[in-house]
Amino acid sequence: MSFYFDSREWMDQMIDPESNSVSEVFLGGINAFLQFACNQADYVERQTLLCPCARCANVKQRDAKVVSRHLFLYGFKGNYYVWTSHGEKFYTVGESSGANHSTGEEEMWENPTWNAHEDHYQSNPEVPADIAPPYIPEPIEET
Repeated sequence: MSFYFDSREWMDQMIDPESNSVSEVFLGGINAFLQFACNQADYVERQTLLCPCARCANVKQRDAKVVSRHLFLYGFKGNYYVWTSHGEKFYTVGESSGANHSTGEEEMWENPTWNAHEDHYQSNPEVPADIAPPYIPEPIEET
């Protein structure tokens, strides 16, 4: 699972060109990001994190499930390859900046918080209607 920490190219691969829907690699990346962010001291203390989606742009504090949904719907804000607003100090390709991991990458994957992919295909009453639409969008078609 270190694939998501070895390279951040997956952040730009939101749409699978073959199926014209959200790619599996992007969904896995959302999970990797959330596992990393939710293991930081700030999240443990507040139970919210800055939402790095293209809409919120690391300005608004959100519940982790709302962040998951926003990333699924809107993708990451541009050029957010070093997760500085989520505890990452630096990023070198092939090396996670795990200095701030409170549990380490292996433990994060052994104890997943949730699965972003599954979360989006179930109704989520915790997400207020004004934050995200209550439906899964149709596959995005590029023009």
